Amino acid sequence: MPLCVVPGCANPGVHLFPKDPTLKKKWEKAIRRKNFVATQHSRLCRNHFQESDYVGESAYTGHPQICKFLKKGTVPSIFPWSTQVSTTPTSRTSRYMKRSRRILDFIQPSVEESVPEPSSSAEIEISTIEGSLEDFTPKTVSVSTQCGSSFGILSLEAMRGNPQAIHFYTGLEKYEKFMLVLDTLSPMCNNLNYRGSKVINVCIGDQLLITLIKLRRYMPDFELAFLFGISQTTVANIFVTWINFMYEIWSLINIWPSKGLVQYYMPESFKRGFPNIRIIVDTTEIPITRPGNPVAQQVTFSSYKHKNTVKAMIGATPGGLISYVSECYGGSVSDRQIIERSKLINMCD
Repeated sequence: MPLCVVPGCANPGVHLFPKDPTLKKKWEKAIRRKNFVATQHSRLCRNHFQESDYVGESAYTGHPQICKFLKKGTVPSIFPWSTQVSTTPTSRTSRYMKRSRRILDFIQPSVEESVPEPSSSAEIEISTIEGSLEDFTPKTVSVSTQCGSSFGILSLEAMRGNPQAIHFYTGLEKYEKFMLVLDTLSPMCNNLNYRGSKVINVCIGDQLLITLIKLRRYMPDFELAFLFGISQTTVANIFVTWINFMYEIWSLINIWPSKGLVQYYMPESFKRGFPNIRIIVDTTEIPITRPGNPVAQQVTFSSYKHKNTVKAMIGATPGGLISYVSECYGGSVSDRQIIERSKLINMCD
């Protein structure tokens, strides 16, 4: 996604410049870039617009818009050289909570103002800085959000007592197993650097749930966005962030079992016919979008799958435990080349 064109801003651009020539000139003048002319790809991020610049409640449903749309004639007004302060994570969170309360009051007028304390798994840690620039102290504010969006159909809390649903969507047998997996990523998962903007309206448990559902069921982003009551951009932001995060943490685990452990769990049929077998290997190919670079197209094209892929060597013990995953290569590489470049021979003693 193109970055924001405002000088000194590195946020992803969201809002395209308007097509109206007069309004477009006002936008170009507001960002204060000398001799700047906006193209069809030029964008501004949301940090340069006030909350009042966006359309509030839908004229058709009476509810706040899920996706933000600028009002007609809006001109960006928040910049580093202006006197107004840019939006902070805390103010974004407070606005989200206010919107949620208004909708809950609309749906359930009898709901009391007090909200019970959520569990620790449904808390998001947001760091803020209070005080002057000369003397400031970091302060951690615990911002509570319900496990899942207020408008979502699916959430971890909704599946807590339904092991069949958890197994269907994630492959894990029950809720306790899901929490065990989440614990292996804690407490680092409470302070993630997201690929896009910080996610504040989906709890940590639901973010892992979205990632596992994407891996297990291969749901499109639109379907996940509908089920969890969030935008497709948020789904993509969560998935890419968590995939990289899980790799960084779980790649530190040594999954290679000892020879004695392999033989202990070896099925009887293998003990009789292949008692010294250590690992069973095979390659798997994952389809990818065709690269724009011609060299990359050639390297990743698989003559076996007749499409662009990445290829990896997967190994399992006779008992069925995945014990080896090689580096990924372009689909044109042979199985023999992957074995020769790996450390698998030395690992087998």
